[in-house]
Order: sequence, then C-alpha cells, then structure tokens
Amino acid sequence: MLNSLNLSHNQLTKLPTEIGSLLNLSFIDLSYNLLSVLPTEIGNMAHLTNLLLEDNRLTSLPDEICNLIELRNLVIYFNLLTSLPNEFGNLKNLVTCELWENLLPDSYPSTLNALGFPKIVFTYNPQSQLRIIGVVSPFEITKESDLSKLDLFSLVEINQASYGSVINLSSDFNLELELVNYKNMNNNVVNISDYIQNGLVKKSGTIYAQVQIKPANNGLFPSTNNHLVTNEKIQLNFKKSYSVNFGSNGGEGLMNSLSIPEGDIAKLPINSFTKAGYTFNGWATIKDGNAVYVDQDSYTMGTSDATLCAVWTSATYSYF
Repeated sequence: MLNSLNLSHNQLTKLPTEIGSLLNLSFIDLSYNLLSVLPTEIGNMAHLTNLLLEDNRLTSLPDEICNLIELRNLVIYFNLLTSLPNEFGNLKNLVTCELWENLLPDSYPSTLNALGFPKIVFTYNPQSQLRIIGVVSPFEITKESDLSKLDLFSLVEINQASYGSVINLSSDFNLELELVNYKNMNNNVVNISDYIQNGLVKKSGTIYAQVQIKPANNGLFPSTNNHLVTNEKIQLNFKKSYSVNFGSNGGEGLMNSLSIPEGDIAKLPINSFTKAGYTFNGWATIKDGNAVYVDQDSYTMGTSDATLCAVWTSATYSYF
C-alpha cells in the first residue's frame, strides 16, 4: 500500500488527474518542479499529512486543497501565489505552513491568524516582488494596438530577495500582466480612455504606468496586493495622428491623404495631379501660396490637420 511518494526534481509541468486516486498517501513531495496548477483531484487524498510544493510556479491553489483536513505540514515557499482559497481555515491541523517568497500581500499573516488556527501562529515571511528590469526606454503609442501589444513579460521579473535570485517571466506562466495606475507628468491620476478611444489616440501627452500581475479576484486576497505591482513605472508617449490632405488647386486627379502622428516626420508622396498647360512646381501650405515642399520632401506633422495645395506654373512653349 503506497503511503509516500517523492516526485521532486523532475521538471514536471503538470500532474495527472489520476493522482487523486492515491487515497492512502500521507506524504507527497512535489517540490522543485515546474507546476503552475494542481489538479482539483488532489483534494481526494484525505489522509495526506505532508504536502511539499516548494519551488514551483503555482499562482493559486485549488479550493479542493481545503478538503485535506488531516494536513499538518504544507510547504509552499518559492512559488507565485497571489491568494489563498477562501476555505483555507479548514486546515486546522496545520503545524507548519511555509509561505515565504510568494506574492502574498504584507497583511497576509493577520488574515490567516484571524481564521483561528489552533496549532500555528503566522508571522510575516518575506515575499517576492514584481519589478521592472533595468532601465526601459519610453514607448511611443500612436494607436491602441501599440499599447495592447506591449510585451509586458519582457519588461518585468520576480525578485526573490531572501534567496538572492530572480524569476524571468514569460507567457508560459499562469499569469496575466496589465498596466495600472496611469499618471501624467504632474503625478496626477489620468483616465486612459481620455487618450485612446475606438482604437485611436485622441490626445497627445506623456503618462506613466506601473505593471501589475492581474489579481486573482477571488480567495482570501482578491485584489489589493502590494507585491503584485512594480514600484517602478514605464513611460508611454501618446501621439495623436493628424491628416495631411492634398489639394489640386484647379488640377485633376486624386491623392490619398496621409495620417501622421504629431511631431513625426514623413516623406511626402509624388504628386499625381495634372493640370493642362501647367507644370507642377511643388506644394504650398496655403492656397495660391508659394511652393514650400516638393515631391518626397520630409514633412513634420504639427498639432492639427493640414492641407497642402498644388502650385502650378504655366508651361512655356517655343515655336520655330
């Protein structure tokens, strides 16, 4: 009859649901693997007294783990727990519960002690911290997709201070990252919808944001958690785009307008208008003005839509 199982140091990424059928197990060591989730069937192991889960990638525990009422030792440090199940207080026989270097809020010991564990007093163990890697260059945002497609995983890491190590994150982890706490250069809170609407940048300006691991929104610590958000900020330079239209000034044909972000430099297209008896001489910034630009000149976008008007010169013919 199997009552002890050691699967540590095996680079396991998942457990089969059948593990829940090992009903006589009292000890299981799953430490030093790559587990990001536990099967709910683990809650069937009613005689389990020792559960070792340290150094994995767990971001949460299944609610069913709270069925393990005989559990005495739960070792789960060096994971990525952001919350604990609501019924965690059912584990009244716990003597040891090692939670250090997860991502739990500073207030977690008082919450757990309030659950009335008779055999253990929780004291604060150092938690890991999400932080931005090095110095990150500002990001230029000219459309909504520039913001939504930011690879936030490449910008942050998990700092395990007490262990002297870091965890480099990727989309393979069972985590979602988001930008929060938008503020302008005066440190005033701003609404991101003031800058982006319907996929377009509606307002130019520089704002700053922190990166956050999206909270679990359930369990004992559903949302407020200082270890899920970076202390550092990234800079977002929003640039509204304006149109450059082209006027034929008496000529014929069509030319598409250009959309250029504020302050950016773009190359003007080659003129495709024609005017019988006239030669194209360039582009003026006002109707009947002098030519300021010629084909493929560099154009710096201002802070409003603009129209460039074709300038025509009467053709001169020589007769012999």
